[in-house]
Amino acid sequence: MNRKVLVFYYIISLLFLLVVLGFSAWRFKVTLESNLRQAEDAFADLKVSALSTYLAEGSFSSEYFKYNLRQQAALLPRLLAVTIRSPSLGVEYLWARSRQILASEPGSLAGPEYRLERVRDRLLQAPFAQEYVLDGVFRVLEWRDLTPLLRELFYLLVAYLVVTAAALAAASSGRAPADGQVSGAGTATAAGYVPLSASRIAPAARPRAAPVAGLAPREELPSRLDHELERAAASDQDLSLLLLALEPQQAGALGQLAHQVLKAFPFRDLCFQYDERACAVILPDKDLAQSLKDARAFRRKLGETMGGGQPPVSMGLAARNGRLANATRLLLECSKALEKALAEGGGRIVAFQADPEKFRKTVAG
Repeated sequence: MNRKVLVFYYIISLLFLLVVLGFSAWRFKVTLESNLRQAEDAFADLKVSALSTYLAEGSFSSEYFKYNLRQQAALLPRLLAVTIRSPSLGVEYLWARSRQILASEPGSLAGPEYRLERVRDRLLQAPFAQEYVLDGVFRVLEWRDLTPLLRELFYLLVAYLVVTAAALAAASSGRAPADGQVSGAGTATAAGYVPLSASRIAPAARPRAAPVAGLAPREELPSRLDHELERAAASDQDLSLLLLALEPQQAGALGQLAHQVLKAFPFRDLCFQYDERACAVILPDKDLAQSLKDARAFRRKLGETMGGGQPPVSMGLAARNGRLANATRLLLECSKALEKALAEGGGRIVAFQADPEKFRKTVAG
């Protein structure tokens, strides 16, 4: 082979290895820092919501306080544990997604010890209501977070294989066979040589499954709701959230309900699937009274479509109502209203009426 080509290939390989190592370390650091910032923002929202609920209820053992934290934990899949403790009174509240996260039982005044995985987990702490301390354990790095990095490394590998093919082809052509014969090593040309491993590494990408019943997936609801709340606050407008749930015996009719929801509400990108028998609709520029009228009108049309009578659909409503509320808070209030509507039965509509002045005082306190 051509010695100069081999030296060039060795240099390129060394540079490629250094670039890959540097790029991987940088992308890993960026992903970790971004996820840590998101965890800190989620922890701050969790503290505000928990504090406002505690001040309103006056007890850590109240059912509404526990329900509030459980609902928020359901909306934060990376949250592993929440503890409210006091150096003098011990642990007042403890929630853990799994007992494996606890290295010891919370028997002492110091509180529980957590079994944290290096790099992947973070313990966040903040003062809470005078002498208490709020702990939050978050998983800031999961395997799916590395998928973009692995994809980019794959592209770099393909580029490296192309350079390798060109170098091998050039090196092979540096020594032509004698008497016009073609040796076995020279059958691949620079234009036609494609390494077998490169041609079979990437299988055909699978198409992404469409959202159930034509609705946007639930995972997109919190971020979109936060965006619409920020837009409403910037323009000093109201915003409402509507949750619609079928009765348990009608769970198979979600497709029919989704079809009627998409016909009745004009903004299709603001309609989401909430669970296996519920939908969520963001109503921009609508206060609670207007949204309640729209919900009643939709219930009448739905009853006519489903053969008359009262449709087997319960609804919960909540509105921004002049507050700087986030998606977590509005989802909690709306789900609470829907829970009450389902409990009362008969296709009821329940609206959660928030007092903005009391909300501001509670948060400020």
